[in-house]
Amino acid sequence: MAARPKRKKTKAAAKKSAKRQAKKAVTRKVAGKKSAAKSRAKKIARKAKSVRAKPSKRPATKPAKKSARRSLASGARRPKPVVTRGPARARVTVRPRVAKRAGAAPRVPGLAIKAPLGARYGEVLTPAALRFLADLHREFEAPRERLLAARAEQQARYDAGDLPDFRTDTKGVRDDEDWRVAPIPPDLQDRRVEITGPVDRRMIVNALNSGANVFMADFEDANSPTWANNVEGQINLKDRWAGKLDFTDPDNRKHYKVGDKPPVLIVRPRGWHLVEEHLTVDGEPVSGALFDFGLYFFHNAKKNRSPPAPRPIFICRSSRPPRKRGCGTRYSCSRRSGWGCPTAASRRRC
Repeated sequence: MAARPKRKKTKAAAKKSAKRQAKKAVTRKVAGKKSAAKSRAKKIARKAKSVRAKPSKRPATKPAKKSARRSLASGARRPKPVVTRGPARARVTVRPRVAKRAGAAPRVPGLAIKAPLGARYGEVLTPAALRFLADLHREFEAPRERLLAARAEQQARYDAGDLPDFRTDTKGVRDDEDWRVAPIPPDLQDRRVEITGPVDRRMIVNALNSGANVFMADFEDANSPTWANNVEGQINLKDRWAGKLDFTDPDNRKHYKVGDKPPVLIVRPRGWHLVEEHLTVDGEPVSGALFDFGLYFFHNAKKNRSPPAPRPIFICRSSRPPRKRGCGTRYSCSRRSGWGCPTAASRRRC
């Protein structure tokens, strides 16, 4: 019987056979992976079984010896001794650092401090200095308020069209050709280079080493009038006249101190219109001008009288003679308080 001739495969049949072969190959591959995983699991199980069956190489514990004083059970382990620590080996605990407490506010009748006290605030806020501030406030608070009220009235007249003019009661001074102002002190003859700045410690040290002729430590425009800035500024000025003013840069640890030829130091207190709300006398806030002037004058006026230290200079801005007389009155009050400072020692430029 003759063999049938083979039929040629069509394209569709070829695709089907290729799919079947690819499916078989995938099946064989998956089966091979499963068998490999089973063989690995069997090996791991056999190894674990052999490890459990293998005897331990550790020597058997010897039975504890029986003692006449103490009998132990056979085969029991000797209890570990309890280590007792004495007081020298007690556990060390880190104690938190406690900052140095500032002293309590001095008690002065009628005076109250409504702000926290720093570590060195007691050096300038002494009972005697606070009593001096209280005396200044009780003598000058009423005149200060009258001057501020007159200033507001004058400003209202200017706003209404009135023009500023000279006062009639000063015409004799203006017409007198022989009238002269007081002579300028020797240490203020040369003011070709004058700088100003705040009262923080770094600024004062740098300014006193700048080579200028005059440095004005400004409690008003150049200073942010916070409680800390005002009181620490007084501490810095007191250290300057005590010869203890220095500064260490926290970044590079470089140390700065005042040189041998510092410029003339001028201190400018705040204006009449500003108050120090953190210090009250009889329930009223103290004038900022009296606070700045009073503390600086109280602590440094006597020190500055001995040559060659420059005289303390106070500057208060004023636009009219009544305010100027107010500036002069507080200096005369300070001289009456026992300092004996001459007028030239507290020269003012109003």
